[in-house]
Amino acid sequence: MNNNAELTLAQQVVAHLSYLLNTQQTPEVCPELSSIGEFEKLATTILTLREVLQKLSVGELEHSIKIRGYSAGCLKALQSHLRHLMWQVEQVANGDFTQRVDFLGEFSASFNSMVVQLDTVLSELRQKKETLSKLTDRLQREVELRKKAMDALAQSEAKYRHLAEYDPLTNCMNRRSFLVNAIDILNGATLHETPCCIAIMDIDHFKRLNDTYGHAVGDEVLKHVTTIGKQQLRDSDMIARFGGEEFLFLFYGTSLENGKHAAGRINKAIAETPYRDPNTELDIVCTVSIGVCLIPPYCSEPKNEDFIQRAVNIADTAMYTAKKTGRNKVVTAEEYALCREGCFAESDCFAGKMPVKFE
Repeated sequence: MNNNAELTLAQQVVAHLSYLLNTQQTPEVCPELSSIGEFEKLATTILTLREVLQKLSVGELEHSIKIRGYSAGCLKALQSHLRHLMWQVEQVANGDFTQRVDFLGEFSASFNSMVVQLDTVLSELRQKKETLSKLTDRLQREVELRKKAMDALAQSEAKYRHLAEYDPLTNCMNRRSFLVNAIDILNGATLHETPCCIAIMDIDHFKRLNDTYGHAVGDEVLKHVTTIGKQQLRDSDMIARFGGEEFLFLFYGTSLENGKHAAGRINKAIAETPYRDPNTELDIVCTVSIGVCLIPPYCSEPKNEDFIQRAVNIADTAMYTAKKTGRNKVVTAEEYALCREGCFAESDCFAGKMPVKFE
């Protein structure tokens, strides 16, 4: 083979190998080169190296490298390092920040710095989380304490409001609470032209009862009479302890006649239901005297404290008439007025005889 032929063959070898190394396609081997056995082995090795490099470039680390030689050894070492690095990354992801890399040069320093920073940041996050958890627990306890304090305050307010508005012995409204509620109810009744009645009840011979049986029994009798009285009332009616053994009633939407009947039911129920003293097993019969006053529907005067007090005074006078005429009975303001010589303005107005305005 002359020098020109050898040069041409060498150029074909260089061109073929350069094509293998620099392009993705695989060129066909020309007849002149296919007959050279060593060239075919070299071309096959380069093709294998190309395939291994392509797999490594896309992260496929399980490809088996079956060729030998220095280049293959370097690729095998790189593949092994990358596999180990992948395992270390998984350990870091699972929280093991002791992992360090010392076989990949500058990458090792970057990897190790990243792991240290991750460990530092996560440690700080854990501390902040622990601090936040403690603050949250403390805040939760404070919220619970505040809630308990607010609940206790609300209960205390409700308790003292109840004590301010209700009689502690009989659990009836007290005089002041009755007055406030009666003002609202009676002004509403005036707007709807609805009659109402105010009544006052006194337990007959209550002082004698206290002297005979003692004040403790007297208190129980007061509670007993209150219970019987409440049982005769509608939801729209009211009862209050006026003082001592006297009680006030407001019968809503009730004429004088019906008010007298309502008071009569209370009178009858109390007289027919004696109090049984659990200590002596004695039945103590109680009676009451009741006076009733009408608030007529046409009475346009504002229903204020003074107005209600005058109505109570008239009912009170009727009640004393009941006591003076035998006790254990109901007397209306109208009956009381007729018992007197001539009528006077207050009783006539409340009895419903004429719309007299109070001066």
